[in-house]
Amino acid sequence: MKKLLLILLCLPMIGFGQETKTIQIYENFLTHTNIKANISYLDGDISNEDVYYTVTYSAMWTGKLKTMVVYSGNLTATSDFLSSVLQFSQLNKDSIGSSMIFEGRDVSIAKVFGFKVTTIKYGDESIHTNFKSIKQASEALDNWIEENKTLN
Repeated sequence: MKKLLLILLCLPMIGFGQETKTIQIYENFLTHTNIKANISYLDGDISNEDVYYTVTYSAMWTGKLKTMVVYSGNLTATSDFLSSVLQFSQLNKDSIGSSMIFEGRDVSIAKVFGFKVTTIKYGDESIHTNFKSIKQASEALDNWIEENKTLN
């Protein structure tokens, strides 16, 4: 019984070694694009990272706002995904209809209401975004990684 009591008293001390923070890395109010991360730190180093690149849009028939997780992964994988989409968008900016698959997502160049957009489709959902928004999100993520990541 004393051992069990001792273990229960020590458990809170073990939990204090790791800290998890939710960080807003990028937010664009105009395009409703966000990059948020749940970062866990252990002794000042990153021990776990979950990054979410999301876009909120209005549903076509109901007008209700929906948020689509366009990509989730660790810091490096999310940065690579955004860089790939950015590169594709830049190379194909004048090629309406061109498409490619990145990480299981169909990325294409389309024209919506007279504007050229990059469409990212994952499953049954798709979002339209623009080159500038992807570029800003990618730069913000890369800057955050450079300034804050201590784990290699």
